[in-house]
Amino acid sequence: MNHIFLKLDKKEKMINTKVPMFIPILIAIFIIIMKKCYGVVNEILTNNENHEKQISWDNSYTLKKFIFEIINCYYCFYYILFVKNFKGKCVKHDNCFHDLRIQLRAIILSELINVILEIGIP
Repeated sequence: MNHIFLKLDKKEKMINTKVPMFIPILIAIFIIIMKKCYGVVNEILTNNENHEKQISWDNSYTLKKFIFEIINCYYCFYYILFVKNFKGKCVKHDNCFHDLRIQLRAIILSELINVILEIGIP
């Protein structure tokens, strides 16, 4: 029974060497940088709209931030699922779950770092 796990571990190591881990980490860093930059841009854009009431300013700001966050955080998953999968550029040619798993780990790690930075630097 142990030799089955060893074979799976060797196979997992072989797969991991084909997908460099620094690419998802770079994407995660890019996501954090774009969040910070767009936070400033979003406030400037919303202030230039000249809202009469605070509630309309809040609604406009929240809508812009929500749309940007969805696109910024999840575009890599859409790319892996639809573009990379159909072009056959996945590590395992039958599906891209391994690539998705690596990317998801990087995104969760970046969000954890972002939360720690927000708590540490208010």
